[in-house]
Amino acid sequence: MTQPWATVIAAGLAIVAAGIAFVGVLHAQAVAKSATRAQLRQQHAALVRQGRQHAAQLAATANLEREKHRRQVSTDAVKDGLAALSKLKDAYAAAGSNPGDEHARDRCTAAADECTVAASMLLLLDLDAPYQQILAANTLVRQYLRQPPRMLQPAEIHGYSRAHTDAVDALRTSFQEVLGHSPETVRR
Repeated sequence: MTQPWATVIAAGLAIVAAGIAFVGVLHAQAVAKSATRAQLRQQHAALVRQGRQHAAQLAATANLEREKHRRQVSTDAVKDGLAALSKLKDAYAAAGSNPGDEHARDRCTAAADECTVAASMLLLLDLDAPYQQILAANTLVRQYLRQPPRMLQPAEIHGYSRAHTDAVDALRTSFQEVLGHSPETVRR
């Protein structure tokens, strides 16, 4: 073989080698591009999953906070109802044992108004049983206050005592339910 033919063959082999190398580079780039796209799809899917998990965690936290706040507001409303009932009982007893004392009747009217406000808050919180029981006790007091001043009669005292006890029981049951205890365990 002569040198020119050797040069032509060497050049041809070099071109074939360069072509093979070029095809190899194109293949490597295609494989890298495919791998990168697959990795990006996986990362995107992972980010979407994480976003959903984060949104679910935020929703769960918000629900817990809402429940915690509702429990606190409900607990405060039940405590306010008990305090209002206690004031009403004392004011009713004072007004009923001192019929001529206008100040005692005014305190009794104010305590009845306070009971109405406390009962209204219970109604807003869907605590119907204590709401109704407080209003029942409150109604007995308001009926007495609408009459001319006089001493309380034993039947009135007994009726109010029963209504007061029922209201306290309803508040206690609601308090336990707000705290997550079942009414059956409360009564035991």
